[in-house]
Amino acid sequence: WEEGYRIDTDKNQDGQREYQTGTLYGRHFRVFADSMRKAAAEVGSDIKIGAVGYWGILYSGSRAQWNRQMIPECGSVCDFVSIHHYFSGSGADGILQTAYTMQEGPDQIYKWFDQASIPRVPVALTEWNLNKDISKPDCLNGMHAVIGLKNLVNSGIGMASRWNLVWSYNDGLTHGHFSNNRDNAVEGNSVWGPRATFYYFYYARRFLGDMMLRDTILGSDEIEAMATTYASGQVGLVLVNKGEQTENVSVDLSHYIPGSRYYWYELRGEDGNPFSEKV
Repeated sequence: WEEGYRIDTDKNQDGQREYQTGTLYGRHFRVFADSMRKAAAEVGSDIKIGAVGYWGILYSGSRAQWNRQMIPECGSVCDFVSIHHYFSGSGADGILQTAYTMQEGPDQIYKWFDQASIPRVPVALTEWNLNKDISKPDCLNGMHAVIGLKNLVNSGIGMASRWNLVWSYNDGLTHGHFSNNRDNAVEGNSVWGPRATFYYFYYARRFLGDMMLRDTILGSDEIEAMATTYASGQVGLVLVNKGEQTENVSVDLSHYIPGSRYYWYELRGEDGNPFSEKV
């Protein structure tokens, strides 16, 4: 069941309260988790069970108290806490800036673990994308995703999974990274064809190594970098130009010896438009 699920008490008259609370959820979680672990042990399986949390600063009413109520009840018996988040912003700059707020999610969870004197468990961001009102499969969404990947690593979030793989076009407001076979003609894409946002993940992955490196950007607020190194000693670097003008960038690999061969890919929107759905 979802956190904060609302019950229609006119139809469901078994005495349950209209809104689920973090306290009640936590008590139920303990019962379910105990039974699930017992069943898993009987068949020789090791399972990890996550409790549902909130990216808490966004909500009011009962949901605003969810983490505070839930964690003291079941924080000591869950293996991880699962949260979702869909970022909201206005304009290109406002949208990209939200990619720097990844730390807010685990902070909202760990605040209550610490207050309850319960050892922290990993936080999993099991859904993330832009808010449905601004989520377009365009180059800006792709740049937001790349900046988000860097900040996910730095935030200490244990795992993040992007929502979602395939979704209808919906007049350009979609979370899907691939077209489907229903409205691909309207979209002007091939059946199951990748949308612009997908390519940013794909090529960022080509340069994503084993360990994140510290980076320093000098001289421009419009450039972002994600540098990683491989076990082989090679370095992968992703540069994002958040501005509207071309930038000249000099790269100084302070503690690494540059190789004699370089490979790079450049992604840009059609006609330089960051909101372009073609890359």
